[in-house]
Amino acid sequence: MSRGVSVFIGVLAFASLVPQAKAEIISRSLTASPTQPTITNAGQSTVLPQAQPLIAQGTAADQLIQTKTCKGCDLSNANLSGLDLSNADLSGANLSNADLSNANLTGANLSDANLYLAKLGNTTLFEAKLQKSTWTGAKADQVNLSNADLTEANLSYATMTGANFTGANLSRANASDANLSGANFTQANLTQTTLKNADLSNTVFSQANLTNAVLINANLSSANLQDATLTGANLAGAQLVQANLPADVAAATSSDSAPSGSSDTTSPTQKDTFSPTPLELPPIRLFNLETANQLKSGELSFAIGARNYINQKKGGGFGRQVNTANIDYGISDRLQIGLSGNLFSDRLEKFVAGQQVKFKDLNGALQAKYQILKDDKFAISVIGSAEFLEIRTSTTAFLSGAPLTNVQGKTTFAGAIQAPLTYSLSDQFQLHLTPGVSFFSDSFQGKPFYGTFFNIGAGASWQPLKRLNVFADLQAPLGPGGNSIRASNAT
Repeated sequence: MSRGVSVFIGVLAFASLVPQAKAEIISRSLTASPTQPTITNAGQSTVLPQAQPLIAQGTAADQLIQTKTCKGCDLSNANLSGLDLSNADLSGANLSNADLSNANLTGANLSDANLYLAKLGNTTLFEAKLQKSTWTGAKADQVNLSNADLTEANLSYATMTGANFTGANLSRANASDANLSGANFTQANLTQTTLKNADLSNTVFSQANLTNAVLINANLSSANLQDATLTGANLAGAQLVQANLPADVAAATSSDSAPSGSSDTTSPTQKDTFSPTPLELPPIRLFNLETANQLKSGELSFAIGARNYINQKKGGGFGRQVNTANIDYGISDRLQIGLSGNLFSDRLEKFVAGQQVKFKDLNGALQAKYQILKDDKFAISVIGSAEFLEIRTSTTAFLSGAPLTNVQGKTTFAGAIQAPLTYSLSDQFQLHLTPGVSFFSDSFQGKPFYGTFFNIGAGASWQPLKRLNVFADLQAPLGPGGNSIRASNAT
């Protein structure tokens, strides 16, 4: 917890032999509602907002059945299961939460259509036009999308187990966190497709084109990629256990996984590629400003350092500095715990009640951080922390200005709740906004103390190189309490 308004600018450089995962940028605009469905993928639950209520469904459905043309219609929540809608024009239609299971949509035009949370189990979409369509959270097991055009479609968080994508065009589509296990991508075009965190176990990619595809942390266990083109594909962190890989990719993963001269005889197809280290990814905090970035499950981060304050009269050492230490651990991809400690021990620049102040503040905190929303562009987390402070001072005055003398090792407790928001402008540049509220006691040693106050922090981080991070932050208390020491005007 910071004391007073603080501004920090810093550079972090580090060395690593692990390649950096390239983040692909997508955009989504979804509004949460009080009751929300949950999409589960690889043991991780993601809350999704519900579809909008039905508006004039009957009229639109009748028009569709009679004319097979319903461009831009509102068919949300409509029951269209089992219908023959071959060659229908549904471009731009709202089919959110609609039931299209077992329907025949061969050759249909659903470009720019909204299929959010729609049911498409066993639906036939052979040679359908689905450019820029939205499938977020859709249930489409065993759907037939052979020879369909899904260019720039959004399939994130969709469940499409056993789907048939033979000959389909999914170039520049986004299937992050989708469940595509058992799907058939034979001769499919997946150029620049994003499949980050997707479940692709037991899939077939025979003669598929995955040039420059993003498969970061994807599950490719037992997948068949033997005849696939993987030029420029990003497989960082991908699970490749028993995957059948092209010879050149298998050799590369083998050489990355085992040191020269190793006697390890494990098959190259059973070795996972390395993930980027936490230091090569966007920062989980700047100086003492938390961000919405998160450690992955099993990742450990440890940092020690010092924050120096620029002033006219130096204290001991290199000036008035706060020594810091942080250790964080990812319990899951969304839950992170951490311990932190800070020590300030120096003479303050300003006098209090006519005396120079020697002030020591030792504090430690335990915190938990949960990421409630994450896509490739925007993230929100919530953080709760409990902190102890041990204060030693000859003379000081907290927010009220009432002098406090001869405090020797007195301990008090505090807590905080924060809600950091992080927005990615690009793969390298992020903006951070962290509102919060801090809870201190109203009095300390019989004198007024900090009390409860709201605070706001903002920052930016830039990673021009995978081993270089540059960042800055600004924080300020908003009241009604505060976190400052009253100095020269204390009486």
